[in-house]
Amino acid sequence: MPRIRKGAQLGPYSLVNPLQELYRDRAIEAWLAQLPGGPQVVLKIIRVPHEGLDEEDQRAYAIFRNEVELLQKLRHLNVVRIYPLHPQALSIEEERYLSGLVFRDETWWFWAMEHLQGGSLASRGQQVGRLPLQEVAEIAYQVGAALDYIHSKALVHLNFHPQTIFFRYPLLPPDPRVEVVLTDFSAATRADGPLTEPGFKPYMAPEGIKWARAPSDQPPDLRPADVYALGALLYEMLAGTPPFTGRDEDLEKAILEIAPPPLQRFDIPPEIEDLIFQALRKDPVERPSVEEMMTSLDKSVPSPRRFGRRMAAPVAERPAPRPLAVPAPEILRQRRPSFFRVPLLTLRRLVSYPVPRLLQPEEGAFVKGQVTFAWEWQRRLKDNEAFQLRIWKEDEDQHIGAGDLRKEPEVEIDLDSLLSERAEEGDKCFWTVVVVQENTYWELSKEAQPRSFTYGGPPAEEEVEAEERADVEVGEGN
Repeated sequence: MPRIRKGAQLGPYSLVNPLQELYRDRAIEAWLAQLPGGPQVVLKIIRVPHEGLDEEDQRAYAIFRNEVELLQKLRHLNVVRIYPLHPQALSIEEERYLSGLVFRDETWWFWAMEHLQGGSLASRGQQVGRLPLQEVAEIAYQVGAALDYIHSKALVHLNFHPQTIFFRYPLLPPDPRVEVVLTDFSAATRADGPLTEPGFKPYMAPEGIKWARAPSDQPPDLRPADVYALGALLYEMLAGTPPFTGRDEDLEKAILEIAPPPLQRFDIPPEIEDLIFQALRKDPVERPSVEEMMTSLDKSVPSPRRFGRRMAAPVAERPAPRPLAVPAPEILRQRRPSFFRVPLLTLRRLVSYPVPRLLQPEEGAFVKGQVTFAWEWQRRLKDNEAFQLRIWKEDEDQHIGAGDLRKEPEVEIDLDSLLSERAEEGDKCFWTVVVVQENTYWELSKEAQPRSFTYGGPPAEEEVEAEERADVEVGEGN
């Protein structure tokens, strides 16, 4: 089969770049496409061979076409928009949203959707790590609004998670325009079933796993499965990891039998944590509705909610841990000290973790492209510990690059890809590093003292001054 290449034409659409974040599987590709004199759109493309069509090809095409038919019926701010195709691209009579381009050995079927320029929630989680509470509440509220609308149409999504949730616009400070968009309706179906496509396993409700094992036990209403996924989404945004992880067998057993671990965050109101664990209950009848979850979110974290704050505040701004109460000497003589009654989370805060020390690049360096960041630490990492690199721009309180967990105290970063949309050449930026626990996410050490750098090289006036100094030195040498 011929590969889909940059610059290929599908009718009047010219393919610009592949969008790997939108790939659902190997069968379907997403490409940024340009209409002559028109806006950029995203084309989702599936290649169907003319001969040797197997069951997998038929299944993939059926899912592809079903998504088109569903999206035509949905009109909501937080649901991805499907666009009618340009008249010159149409190949099926009375069909405005789906078309095919015939080659010798296969047909390229395609449809158009809006270009979501802000990237996925998964990418944001990789950059920032655990999200601030107000940001989490706003994202969950908008996702919930989309789900509530979908449920009102007697449909369920069954496949939303950070990789299928996008931002319509880039989150640019100081006042980002936040529109969260639900995509990928490949597993969507009627609320009364049947469940035909498995969703993302860490977000799959217990009844979904049971039905996959024994279809006769399928629940009469699939909407609580979306509620479970919304609870898992809230959990992951706050904890930095889904409620359960691991190999498929272990993951399924945990979802069916084990209670999710505590969030281990001190800035979460008890009612929010209770709401999450209600949504993650094993029995679908005991879960709240999407509407009840949205109402609780609004009460606990009222609108308007601030968005885009830096994940980790400077150490001086963080609340100090409460000291342990020490009994008076006469009380100690009367009874043994009950050391093991001290809460585990309080003990964890007493453990002293050394602060990493930054090595390179040097303070005030001019850096661009592939840059090596290095630091040192006083001991080896444990299995569940890692270093987290954090980068942000001057006058911003939000990390623009963070979340890559590294085991070794040196990493090569492509700054151009990391900062290209958020910083211009000559902008002053900062970077630091911190030791974290990977699962469940926990900040173990204090951040290293931030170090400044200038992205892309010195400003033009500094380059001129440097050239003048070099000329003077050459003249003096002669």
